[in-house]
Amino acid sequence: MTNKKRNDKRYQIVKKTKENMLNLGVYRKQFDPTIRRYANLRLMYDDLNRIVENKLKKSNEIYDKEFKQLENLQKLLIDCENTLGLTPKGLKALQSKSMEQPKKSLLAEVLSGGI
Repeated sequence: MTNKKRNDKRYQIVKKTKENMLNLGVYRKQFDPTIRRYANLRLMYDDLNRIVENKLKKSNEIYDKEFKQLENLQKLLIDCENTLGLTPKGLKALQSKSMEQPKKSLLAEVLSGGI
């Protein structure tokens, strides 16, 4: 696969991930480095998965090393998806208090003339 095609695919993954996060209301610019790492992991996973599928078509054998690599990449992808709020568990975590606006204390409200 040429670098240009690979980069285009990476760009599409980044774009779609941001789109999904925007639709969920959890996208923040601070997530961009994690989104890029996620795209790289997805590309690695897709490449390795393609290799394994081709080997299975030829000989029905899969090597422990490749299986472990696929398994590890799957775990890393799920961790990234959780971090980005792309799974129910991750979304719930992002929508909890960490994403809410900090509440003003009673003293701050009094001082600002709110009460």
